[in-house]
Amino acid sequence: MMIFGKRFNLTRALRSRPFTLLWIGQAISNVGDDVFAIALAWQVLLMTHSGLAMGQFSWRQPYLA
Repeated sequence: MMIFGKRFNLTRALRSRPFTLLWIGQAISNVGDDVFAIALAWQVLLMTHSGLAMGQFSWRQPYLA
C-alpha cells in the first residue's frame, strides 16, 4: 500500500499505543457486530421456525439499521 509515495509499515504503526488500542477496539467492535447479526437471525429462526424467514431477515438486516 502506498501512502504519499512512501510504503506504509503496519508494525511501525502498531508500536504507537493509541493506534494499537484503537485498532484492537475496532476489531472487537466488528466481531461484536457480526455476533449480534447472527444472534438476531437465530432469534428469528426460533420465533418463526422458518429457515426462509431467517434467510430473508439475514438478507435484509444490513438495510434495517
